[in-house]
Amino acid sequence: MLDLDPAQIEALDRLAETENVSREALVLEAIETLLKARTKERFAKCFNVWGPDSPDGLEFQEQIRREWH
Repeated sequence: MLDLDPAQIEALDRLAETENVSREALVLEAIETLLKARTKERFAKCFNVWGPDSPDGLEFQEQIRREWH
């Protein structure tokens, strides 16, 4: 059971009416969206350490090898 304040319930009801869905459908969609976003964030933190600001892979490899000499 969720404890929502009256303003949240009213806002959900207005949105549900606009989108022609139930309040429950909106809440389930919000939960699913949150879980997917958090899962992607965790995955990115664990496996996507090579981000968009990282140098080119070959460039980085050559730079590291130059440091060995």
